[in-house]
Amino acid sequence: MAQSRALATRQGIIDAAVDLFAAHGYGETSLTDITKTAKVTAGAFYYHFASKQAVADAIIEQGWPKAVEILTRTLDSRGPGLEKVITMTFEISALLDRDRVASVSNKLNQAFGELSVAGREGYRRRAETFITRVGDVLQSSDLRNDITPEQVGSLVWINLHGCNLLSDALGDSVFTRLGLSWQVMLASVAPEESQHYFAQFLKRTLAEYH
Repeated sequence: MAQSRALATRQGIIDAAVDLFAAHGYGETSLTDITKTAKVTAGAFYYHFASKQAVADAIIEQGWPKAVEILTRTLDSRGPGLEKVITMTFEISALLDRDRVASVSNKLNQAFGELSVAGREGYRRRAETFITRVGDVLQSSDLRNDITPEQVGSLVWINLHGCNLLSDALGDSVFTRLGLSWQVMLASVAPEESQHYFAQFLKRTLAEYH
């Protein structure tokens, strides 16, 4: 019973931090804000977390596996590699749009990648996981001869984060931005004889998310 209460208290602190970080940002949220929202004492907070950053780390650890589940499920499905990669970017963007923990986790992950050595190392590991998985599913028939799977993996990582960052800042549709981004990427990476096919696939995919 005591362990269950402790776990509930810990999760309550995380949930409060998620709400506050989503509404006000990490920098504008204080420990006092978190303890008041979670309805816990400072002592109870420090029993579970050493600092505000420790709470943020816990949010990242809860949010990142949700993205990995989508990454694994979509890329391990049947079909041409480039189709699966396109679908994966829309699925992850849908996750970030509907799941507050995943959304806040993603923003914290990017921010901490710029703020500390540990944050950069965590961000690097996650980026490498993503880029490697994308590269592994791409087939030679998906790409132009002068484009490597690793290059496409890096490009997809950059564009996925960029589209979500801009859409969040400007309040427009991330799916529209993804569609436009993929139009440019497909023209750059897909063989000329396959571009019409992938353009039609992108059109159908975009329609599903609008």
